[in-house]
Amino acid sequence: MLSGQFIEPASVVWDPDYRYRNHPLPGMPRPAAAEPTGRPTDPELLAAISGLVDEFTTQYLRIKGRPPRFGERATEAGLAAAETRIGARLPEDIRALYQVAGTDPNEIGLLGRWSLTCLDSNAEEYGYDPIGVGGHEDGVFDSDRVVLEAEPARHVRRLSRSDWWIVIGSDYSGGNLVVDLDPGPRGNPGQLLEEGRGIDHVQYVAESATSVLTAVVAAARENRIEPRAADGDWLGAIIDEPHTSYQRSQVVGDRDLADVLAEYPDPTLVQELYLHKATTLDLTALAATPRLRSLLISRADLVRLWLPPLVEGLTLTAGEADLSALAGHPALWDLTITRAPVRAADLTAIPALTRLDLSGTEVDDITAVADLDLRVLILNPAQWERLRLAGRLPTRLVAARLSGKPTTGEAHAWATWLRETHHDPNTAP
Repeated sequence: MLSGQFIEPASVVWDPDYRYRNHPLPGMPRPAAAEPTGRPTDPELLAAISGLVDEFTTQYLRIKGRPPRFGERATEAGLAAAETRIGARLPEDIRALYQVAGTDPNEIGLLGRWSLTCLDSNAEEYGYDPIGVGGHEDGVFDSDRVVLEAEPARHVRRLSRSDWWIVIGSDYSGGNLVVDLDPGPRGNPGQLLEEGRGIDHVQYVAESATSVLTAVVAAARENRIEPRAADGDWLGAIIDEPHTSYQRSQVVGDRDLADVLAEYPDPTLVQELYLHKATTLDLTALAATPRLRSLLISRADLVRLWLPPLVEGLTLTAGEADLSALAGHPALWDLTITRAPVRAADLTAIPALTRLDLSGTEVDDITAVADLDLRVLILNPAQWERLRLAGRLPTRLVAARLSGKPTTGEAHAWATWLRETHHDPNTAP
């Protein structure tokens, strides 16, 4: 590559294993209940699932006029082999489903819109890097840094990935059905989650496979069937899934933020907001959103800053904002400021600050940033140059980025200076 060519952007990472909070590395302790034992499936659960599958078969035959076409059934030996590869025992009702009904390649609707997929394939794919589910955008410069919580609250651990989320099924439209072996404090081991296309973080589906199968059978018995299910193999039983959604992106304009939030059916469920094109934005109205964790503000003129105590990420593009209002905030660790001038002294008063991007604004004393206990820092070429001339860097950086479009020569010189000046904080000098 020629030294005059442009690259975008330039980065240095000293610790590739560094993760933000709620982004765990593989190697999580296995829950005690998931210890592989080699024992046969619990006979009571096996009998209960067998009865539900028989009832499903009866209702399917009544509605469709033909029996359902189940896939290949698993044996105890096959289950044990798959569990050995995964390193965890599957819940008893899922083991029973694999033995009684097997896979569902024809999408018959035994678990509603979900179909059990091949046990051996699931076990093989579980071991891909990273193991389990999630974690594909866990790098320090990826976009999904603040992890949101699945609803209902505290049922699912607030993590970007888990060793103990294991895919067992699919909707064949880009979504996966996942069994959770390590739930939150109000959750149930063996509860079902979903992840995949269009889902930023895992979402809760049901407390167990048994509860889904029970709901499907009840819906079939009561003829709650979607009209579009008349043809094909899918039964189309209509069951409820507890999804909570809201409009994350709002054009504010001249409206009061309080009026915008009043349009939400339940503002207390809001965890993420994107607010655009505001003239004057008074964030004290966010008191109505106590569970807010991530806030992005773009193209605002004046912002009166205030954040609920759980907010971890703030991206702010505004003409004017007084950052002193963030002093002492207990959770804010990810901060990006664009346009609004920054006083370095205001940053020192944000105790949890871990990731900082000031590349799009002016700072009164950029060298003071070196006194912050940062792990990730993003600055523009002029700001990095002032730090270089001052001979100063935050002592515990694990990653840095040069914004803009530096030439390869400029990027190389910047990266060389960083590597020669700063050492991996996890190693002895």
